Amino acid sequence: REVRKELTEGFNATLQRISEDTDLKNNIIDSCRREGDGKFPLTDVRGLFEGLKERDYSIVLATADCDKGVDMFMDDNSIREQVDFVMCATNYEEFPPKPNKLSAEKLCAQFAVEGKNVVMVGDTPTDMQFGVNGGYGLVVGVTTGVGSAEDLDSAGAHVVLGDLSELIHVLEEFHVENS
Repeated sequence: REVRKELTEGFNATLQRISEDTDLKNNIIDSCRREGDGKFPLTDVRGLFEGLKERDYSIVLATADCDKGVDMFMDDNSIREQVDFVMCATNYEEFPPKPNKLSAEKLCAQFAVEGKNVVMVGDTPTDMQFGVNGGYGLVVGVTTGVGSAEDLDSAGAHVVLGDLSELIHVLEEFHVENS
């Protein structure tokens, strides 16, 4: 427990330092883009979320990341106002981690929607399993993250996209009702 506590404190201190140092943050992002495997959120997240909100969608971020990482992501992309709820590592007591069916059901209850009216978008097989376990109406995989198209498809994705910028078109194509 002590080792875990020390690692967590060190990680949180590093996140805090990165969030406070714009040059360091930009250097890390640039390095990821240059040296990474090309899997980096390369779409206009804010524009996407604004488009979803204009169409009356609720937006939930369901992630295994800690709240500080989620906060940094929301601030870096200026999307805090568009996000309706965050399910992350710090609220696992109430919402067990994906792909837990209970969490999928609790999210539906919280927003008073049926699973068939929920769109799950994710980049891992676990995300796809979460959508399937929740009986979500549309499970969308994106290959700009961890999972390959084959992995996402075999884990239950109804459709796999190469980029998040395609999402609104897919929602219109599948005639997904606002949820």
